[in-house]
Amino acid sequence: MGNTYKYSYQAINLNKNDFQIGQLLKVNIRKAEESELLACITLYPTFDYLNIYVNDYEKYCDFAYNDTIKLKYKSCLNDYSNHTTFCFDSVLTDSRCPENLICIWGGEAIVRFKIVNDRNSLLFIDLPTGTIDTIVSDYKISFIDLYPYPNTEIQINKNDYTAKLIIKRK
Repeated sequence: MGNTYKYSYQAINLNKNDFQIGQLLKVNIRKAEESELLACITLYPTFDYLNIYVNDYEKYCDFAYNDTIKLKYKSCLNDYSNHTTFCFDSVLTDSRCPENLICIWGGEAIVRFKIVNDRNSLLFIDLPTGTIDTIVSDYKISFIDLYPYPNTEIQINKNDYTAKLIIKRK
């Protein structure tokens, strides 16, 4: 269950034994259907919840430093111990030579990463593929590669992109 300043929400299909108190989740939700409301009304008849149904979820968890990380487009990594979040914000350019062509220049992909700390300080960093050990705050970030690789026969949707990173503590 989550709260906003205006509304209270009851997620009616999460099993409390699957999660720890305070664990962060990324959820896809939809409005609950009439047949799903009966359980909530029976359990909480005196409170006017806005009921939602969770279609899908991902558990957020700490990531391992010095390990290769694959981060999907618009997804985030959380460093809970240092209260910092790393997000794959956008693909600024992808001019890499398509894999089914021969090019004079290999091209480059530049990705924007968003970093937020516990003071809600927001930092954007633009990195081209192949960047090694860029120092940002207390971290060294290496942007190894971007997938999928361009191909003239396949249209790439931004949601298909995945960045391959290594993050180290400085």
